[in-house]
Amino acid sequence: ANRLIYRYPGGESYLDVKERCHRVLMKLIGSRDSILVVAHRAVIRVILSYFLDVPPSAMPDLTVNQDTVYELEPTAYCTNTKEYKLL
Repeated sequence: ANRLIYRYPGGESYLDVKERCHRVLMKLIGSRDSILVVAHRAVIRVILSYFLDVPPSAMPDLTVNQDTVYELEPTAYCTNTKEYKLL
């Protein structure tokens, strides 16, 4: 099954999650403050794919570890990323 469009029973597809997160992403982009997001893997994949310019087709396959904090620092031309392992 295509993980990008497949809806789990009673759940959402990655495209559904992306659409649901769109307004929040726009607020994140417009903010100059540091922001902490704690979310499920699918939401983190959506956020990472947006800031790292990953095409939607590759979004479901982004590696997101449960024991990791991802720091994103948008700049004028790219987004710098750092990963911090918790365990």
